[in-house]
Amino acid sequence: MKTITYLAILLFTITGCKCHKTTIENAGTTAETMKLQQNLPELVYESLTRGFYQKITIEQGKFLVQDASDAKPKEVALTDTDIEALYKAYAAIDVKQLSALKAPTEKRFYDGAPITYLAITSGGEEYKTPDFDGGYPPAYIENLVNTILKIEAKKQ
Repeated sequence: MKTITYLAILLFTITGCKCHKTTIENAGTTAETMKLQQNLPELVYESLTRGFYQKITIEQGKFLVQDASDAKPKEVALTDTDIEALYKAYAAIDVKQLSALKAPTEKRFYDGAPITYLAITSGGEEYKTPDFDGGYPPAYIENLVNTILKIEAKKQ
């Protein structure tokens, strides 16, 4: 009987230690993610054409999706993985170069694609791309735009 009790206590101690260690590791990851989240500027992706409207705003850890110009935005929770992917994609670009980007296609001129832009507000200044075709972002921001759209798509 004592042997079973000792085994139970030993098992509980080992399991308890693993759970505690996992909690500490997760707390570290969350703190790191919160730091990334604080360094992420406000991002606005807007795409529209006749009969279509989409605005995605990422600010202060919130991911807001608006499907109509007069609709109230829906808030979507971001995971640690989402925040890390957004930050990595954002860190790869220089916001001062956004205004000089050229659209790779011109389908928006004849309603072949939505008119789209990306705006980044950092340090109190807004940096905005010229209009480009939805689905065909300039190569320089393609990773960031695709990251935003992947997060939006999986939250639907």
